[in-house]
Amino acid sequence: MADVSRRRVLQSIGAFGGASALNGSVQFAKRIPTPNGALVTHWNLDPWARGSYAVLRPGATWGAHRGATRVAAQRFVLAGEAFDQVAPGTMHGALRSGRQAANELHAAITMTDARPVLIIGAGLAGLSAAQRLRQLGHQVLVVDARNRLGGRVATSRTLGRPVELGAAWIHGTSGNELVNLVAKQGISQTPTNYDDLVVRLPSRSTISPSVVAAAQRQLSSAVEKAQAEGEDSMSLQAGLDRVAYPSTALANWALTTEIVDEYADDPVRLNLEHFNNDEDPRGGDVMVGGGLDRLVAKLAAGLPLRLSCPATAIRPTARGVEVATKLGVFSGSSVVVTAPIGVLQSGGCPIDWNGFGAQSQFAAMQQFSMGDLEKVILTYPKKFWPNHQLMGLVGTPSQRFAEVYDLSTPTQPMLVAFTAGAAARSLPSSDAQTVALAQLALSALL
Repeated sequence: MADVSRRRVLQSIGAFGGASALNGSVQFAKRIPTPNGALVTHWNLDPWARGSYAVLRPGATWGAHRGATRVAAQRFVLAGEAFDQVAPGTMHGALRSGRQAANELHAAITMTDARPVLIIGAGLAGLSAAQRLRQLGHQVLVVDARNRLGGRVATSRTLGRPVELGAAWIHGTSGNELVNLVAKQGISQTPTNYDDLVVRLPSRSTISPSVVAAAQRQLSSAVEKAQAEGEDSMSLQAGLDRVAYPSTALANWALTTEIVDEYADDPVRLNLEHFNNDEDPRGGDVMVGGGLDRLVAKLAAGLPLRLSCPATAIRPTARGVEVATKLGVFSGSSVVVTAPIGVLQSGGCPIDWNGFGAQSQFAAMQQFSMGDLEKVILTYPKKFWPNHQLMGLVGTPSQRFAEVYDLSTPTQPMLVAFTAGAAARSLPSSDAQTVALAQLALSALL
């Protein structure tokens, strides 16, 4: 993922006169002010991410998490947000997975070896694993394909203040180690009040909170009924079809905002039985501000790092492992691989699964797929939207940008609009066109 060239995007938008794209044509959203700053994320196109976070495929078992992360050949282990059984897809889940991998690898190593444990990936899981292994007395070397730290934690400052292009929320503040870690770095935490919500139709009329709440309850009941009546091999979509979940505009909006945006994929790609098996977070959610890259830098402090160094082969040797890269071949006692599911499955992190005797880990890893959640972050000369933390937009084309969050400060009006699943994967190649699509959706807020 790369930061969008602010000048290039804004010039393109200006050429449309503040236009919006719909059904392949350009239509003018005359009442929407032209943004004076824009960022568009591209996690799905990022070769070192291939999406935002992982989900279980239909038919997969919850045991895939554990099966994928068993230590192979006393020297190979996987870790990452996908594999945490308590809070998959979260920052604290990634941290916990990295530590768990380090602990289990340490327990499996049977001989003293002065060579480092090689860590593939400098995201939260990789940095967590590296720090834990150092605490346990091991030498480590962290290798990452990117030219920066953090993986899918990515902070941009091109809009005049730090905004998070990737992970941005701490889910469940009670007992969550991230709360204290973030606070120590001076990173702000803004509680998310899901009741501070206004939902609009394309006509700009507001749907009453009681009607919105009823639609959300209807979805929850439909999911529970589908899980009770459906079969383990089903997708969530098949389960919802079985219980005749409606396809009204409001019902589709609820499905998009409560499930598609939450789990980063469409019901047809989500596991009916297990898509929501993660532990219910306690203590509410907070959005972080002020730069998660500072937290990443703290986690990386003191670690030997090799950046801009994609692995071209990860294989066992007679006494350890070696990782081939364009900077040379690194030799180690063992390896922790924290590359995202999408990268593992695409071959972007080539592993000799058979050589490690990790066929069962490979099979378990294949039970996951990579979801996609993208953001369009826009700044404006002045605020034109209602004074609510969250805004819902019903009936947007392809269900894109059905959910908007107010990121404004007293001196900088700013919105972030979300889209996920197939709607995110099929965004236009042009950032200007993507911004124009978001502009079209945002016209309901006037």
